[in-house]
Amino acid sequence: MPPTRPRAAARLAAPGVRSLPLRISEGAAQFGCLLALLALTGQAIGATPSRTIVLTWDANTEADIVGYKLRYGTASGVYDQVLDVGNSTTATVSNLAGDASYFFVVSAYNTEGIEGPLSDEAVIRPKIAELASLTLSDVFLHPGFASGTLDYAARVPYATASLFVLPTLMDDAATVTVNGASGASGGASAPVALQVGRNTVTVVVTAQNGFTTRTYTVEVTRLSALETWRLENFDTLSNTGAAADSATPRNDGITNLMKFATAMDPAVPGTNPGTLSRIGGLLFFNYTRSKAAVASGVIFTVEWSDDLIAGGWSRSRPGEIVVDQGATELVTAAVAAGTTGRRFMRLAVTAP
Repeated sequence: MPPTRPRAAARLAAPGVRSLPLRISEGAAQFGCLLALLALTGQAIGATPSRTIVLTWDANTEADIVGYKLRYGTASGVYDQVLDVGNSTTATVSNLAGDASYFFVVSAYNTEGIEGPLSDEAVIRPKIAELASLTLSDVFLHPGFASGTLDYAARVPYATASLFVLPTLMDDAATVTVNGASGASGGASAPVALQVGRNTVTVVVTAQNGFTTRTYTVEVTRLSALETWRLENFDTLSNTGAAADSATPRNDGITNLMKFATAMDPAVPGTNPGTLSRIGGLLFFNYTRSKAAVASGVIFTVEWSDDLIAGGWSRSRPGEIVVDQGATELVTAAVAAGTTGRRFMRLAVTAP
C-alpha cells in the first residue's frame, strides 16, 4: 500500500490567511521600458510585450517552515511551472506573455520536506486594451486607423444624420463601449446621432484585467446642407470666389444661394425661380424650395411692389400653400392684385 499522508502535514496551513488571495503587482521597470521602446520605434503597441510580476503573501506561523513553492500556469487549477523561492514571502516571475492569463498558488514546506496545502488562487489577466480595427459606416478616418493612434477626424455630408461604429478588439477577452454603451467586437454599435457641426465619438477598450483602458476618439463633422452643396458643386467649403453665396458664376444674375435654396443646378444658367399668375383679385407666386435649405435655416420671403422703387418692397407671409414633392416643396404665396393696375412679385432668400 502506498504510504498515507504524514500527520505532520496536517499542521501545515496554507501560507497566510486562506481567505486572502496572493497579492500581485506588475513589474513596472521591464514592462514600462518595453512600452517606451515600442513607442519610439513606431512598432504597434499590440505586439504583446513580456510581463514581469511580483507576488507577495503572508508568512506561515509554524516554527519549522523553511520555504515556499510557487506554482503557476495559464489555466485555472493547472500549474505546470514550479518555483522554489526558499524562505521568502515574495517572488518575481518574468517573461510572462502579455496576451495570456496566469494563475498562481503558493504552498509552504517544513524541515522534513513536507508540503502543506495550496493557497487560494490568484490570477493576472492580459493588459491588452487595444483595437485591431475601427471603422465608421461608409466614413473614412483621418489619419487611417492604427492601433497605437488614438485621435481621428471624419467628415460626413448633411444627409448623414447618424452612423454606426464597428470596433474590433485586439483581444477578444477585452470589452468595448461606444459613447458609453456596451458594444461587441466586430459588430456595429447602436446608431450614433449626428448634429450639424462637430460630434465626438468615444470608443473605450477595457482589458481583461478590468482596469487597463485605452480611449479612441473620433471627431465627426457633419456638414450643413449649404456646405455639402458647395463641396459637391465647387469642391470647396469656403464661402469665397466662385463658390460664394453671392457669386453668379454662370453670369445669369442668379446667385449661388438662390440656386441652392431653390434646388437649381449651379453648373448651368438658371431661370427665374418663380412664376406669377392672377385669378380674379389675387396674384399667385409659385416657387420651388429645397427641403434641405429649409431645414438648414434659409429664410424664404415673397416680396411685392407697385413701383420697383428700392426699399419699397413689401413682404407677404400669410396665405402660403405648401405641397410636398419629396426633396423639394412647391410653395404658392398669394397677395391682393391691388388697384394700380400693376404689381411686381419676387422671391428673396437669406442665408442662415
